[in-house]
Amino acid sequence: MIGPENSVIVSPEVMKAMGRPDAEIQAQAARWNELSPEEREEQLCRAAKQNAVIGQ
Repeated sequence: MIGPENSVIVSPEVMKAMGRPDAEIQAQAARWNELSPEEREEQLCRAAKQNAVIGQ
């Protein structure tokens, strides 16, 4: 099962920068806000590592 413990969840700000629709951003914001500060930090770290691997 995919979840924050084994996949990257981007922040709502990143989704906005990606040009995603408002409905998706709002849904992501709700999920993001459910994460603890530690889980959010881990997600940001995972995203940075993933972006480094794919060269972004």
